[in-house]
Amino acid sequence: MNITLTPDSEQYLREQLAAGKFPSVDAAVSEALRLMREHDQKLAELRREIAIGIEQADKGLASEFNEEAVARVKARARQQIQASP
Repeated sequence: MNITLTPDSEQYLREQLAAGKFPSVDAAVSEALRLMREHDQKLAELRREIAIGIEQADKGLASEFNEEAVARVKARARQQIQASP
């Protein structure tokens, strides 16, 4: 497979190789693909979580997020921390 990079991307890649961050172009591309997969997985998980939240809101299961809610969450977290061994 041949890949064409923009001049800026090619320069950046050359700088990364020269700095020793990657032993080869193949290694840099492999790392970029790994990061893309990781990003896609996180994005898919966020979308699932958002869909769940929307579904709960549609069912009336959501609560207002305001200063009072933040205070309740902080108080509950403090209690859990204090109760931990």
